[in-house]
Amino acid sequence: FTTTAAQDTTAPIWTSATLTASGITQTGLTLTWSVAADNIGVTNYKVYKNGTAIDILPVSTLTSLTYDVSELTAATKYSFKVEAGDAAGNWSINGPSTSITSIGVPPTLQKNETISGKKILLTFDKAMADPKGKQVEFSLNEVDGDGNQVTNSIISVGLNSEDKKVIELTIKELIKFGYTVTVGYAKGSVTAADGGVLETFVLQTVTNHVPQPVTENLVTVSSDGLNKNINITEKTKQQVSDPIYVEVPSNVSDATIIVSELLNVTTGDTRTTNPLPTLNINVTTEISQDPVKVAIPAGTTISAPAEWDGTINVPTVKEKNTVTVPAVSGKTTAVESVIEVGYGDIPLTFSKAVRILIPGQAGKEVGYSRGEVFTPINTVLSADNQATADSELSDGEDGYINVGSDLVIWTKHFTKFVTYAETAIPTSGGSGGGGGGPVTVTPPPGTIIIGGNNTEYNQKVLNGLSNATTQQKQVAQLPSNAPVIDPEDTTLKTLTTNDGIKVVVPAGA
Repeated sequence: FTTTAAQDTTAPIWTSATLTASGITQTGLTLTWSVAADNIGVTNYKVYKNGTAIDILPVSTLTSLTYDVSELTAATKYSFKVEAGDAAGNWSINGPSTSITSIGVPPTLQKNETISGKKILLTFDKAMADPKGKQVEFSLNEVDGDGNQVTNSIISVGLNSEDKKVIELTIKELIKFGYTVTVGYAKGSVTAADGGVLETFVLQTVTNHVPQPVTENLVTVSSDGLNKNINITEKTKQQVSDPIYVEVPSNVSDATIIVSELLNVTTGDTRTTNPLPTLNINVTTEISQDPVKVAIPAGTTISAPAEWDGTINVPTVKEKNTVTVPAVSGKTTAVESVIEVGYGDIPLTFSKAVRILIPGQAGKEVGYSRGEVFTPINTVLSADNQATADSELSDGEDGYINVGSDLVIWTKHFTKFVTYAETAIPTSGGSGGGGGGPVTVTPPPGTIIIGGNNTEYNQKVLNGLSNATTQQKQVAQLPSNAPVIDPEDTTLKTLTTNDGIKVVVPAGA
């Protein structure tokens, strides 16, 4: 009789499956995997890329369990998998897998410049990985205005906090007006965010934007912005009479005050300036035809984190939706203006109070935002003068006061300042109970409801009273927490009596 061998139907298995990718470049990599097992023997391995088989490898031809993949596209994500097969055509289904992203193309240097003289900004064509600690891979050459070699060095390197395409080289000695500077890089470990390796470059000329020091006490920034960077130096303090006025037109949104030459040697994590001259900065903005005004008093010093390069951005108007003001219970908030001054989210702290006038914002609430954290300013100053602000504000604090139609902030730090309006949310209800409970009132047209027990007046003008008579506006000198009803609104309102609610009917009502 004849016997027939049993057919092999058992597929290979993976007892400890691993698949790794190494040597990843823009176009290729090497795959390495662990051995599979079979009841008779593994004869083949099949390699998959993105779910499609790209090769079958006979075990008899392999000296190691590796496979070189080619023809990849730079900066692209891929998935790979390996399955094992036997002579009977059985294939595993649980083989190891891995995913990788191929290396990007090398970044290209597009622009290199210095504005403050303390940092060189290298701008690339794509986002870069943080190069912190890799300053030894860069080199610097510097010549002064008379052609003499200047000894200088790069002391640190980092990624710009706002634009990830920009690498910042911090310089030991200040690059001054008129100096010629070149920078180089010896290929090392600096890469783009997508892994593209920065190639060597030599003698790249740095555009030196460090402006000529101020020589007059009135600087008017031209509409083309060519003189938008205002350089205040020790020579300025010696040769220019106090105060110094800076006028910035509405179409220039990136003017700066540079005090790099007044910086002291960094101590630990902090750097400070020598005393500043009086600086009166007037910036015309879209908020009003009247300028936003910043007054820095003479003798003020600035302290900041070590990464600050001595640049102070003059006030610029930001979009209202760049700041979120948390609503107070029972009220809605609406941002009226956002004005940023200083150096982004890097805190600049002043030894004396600085006056910031925001035109047309009297009666608004005010606060500041840093790092997406909003903080209301609640301190109301007793007077609008330097002595009062210095005495009533501690280090790093702020206060405000209404002056005519304008809002004046006195502050010992620069950041993003916000003015906003709060409006009580109307509530409805039945008749009130006694002893401080709710009371329902039906106000006739022209009625103003205020908290009568509060004696801290805030010179606020009520909703709907922009064209009111003088007497009506006097009545509208309200405490900051007073409930407000539009004179045209005659709907029922439920109010608490805890604040001594009273009804005032303006003259002529």
